[in-house]
Amino acid sequence: ANSLGLDFLILTDHGRPNIECANSTAFYDDVLLIGGSEFSLNCGHLAAVGFQVPGYIFPPEPQEAIDDVIADGGICFISHPFDRIAWTDWEVENFTGIEVLSASSCAGKISIPGFFAVLVRYPFNANFALLKTLHYPVKNIKMWNHFNRMGNYYGIYSLDAHAKLALSDKIRFRFPSYRAMFQILNVYVKVDQDFSPDAGESAAAIISALKKGAFFNVIEAIAPA
Repeated sequence: ANSLGLDFLILTDHGRPNIECANSTAFYDDVLLIGGSEFSLNCGHLAAVGFQVPGYIFPPEPQEAIDDVIADGGICFISHPFDRIAWTDWEVENFTGIEVLSASSCAGKISIPGFFAVLVRYPFNANFALLKTLHYPVKNIKMWNHFNRMGNYYGIYSLDAHAKLALSDKIRFRFPSYRAMFQILNVYVKVDQDFSPDAGESAAAIISALKKGAFFNVIEAIAPA
């Protein structure tokens, strides 16, 4: 991330919450890492950040978990809503938004020939290889539109990057790499001033902007936005 000149990353590892991840907000050289969690709920996964790390486990009921995060001043996005671990409770409300494009979800839907095409292309041009896995998220956009008829809900791009291709319990490849993934999808956030040296204050500024919808998403595999 530093080598690519990124300003910040949001990390949401699994847990309700993942305490180590949620407490990981800090500057690493020039990159601000903002720690959060990806809650495994009764109806799917919810990416949350900006909440107060509690001394208890967040409830598995989706609306209760959403309400707790929002009451803390945090934000939460429904994760990969139509992936193999799909979101099933579409009666929830007052969450921040929905992942309208997930690089991991797209990659999981490519055909076997398509997967081998990625493997062949990747060493020569990782950007092009990963770009070819993306597709227009028809169902995600349709559901996003559904919620926006009832209020302000924001669409965000996500990577769901793991940098791990497991062939067995002992054989794993760092594929696709974090560096390659960070060059595919990006989120630009509008903040009023430069980062403070205090990581917590800087993270709060990013979260506040995301809460207001002061951001836009880009696919940057071909050229900078």
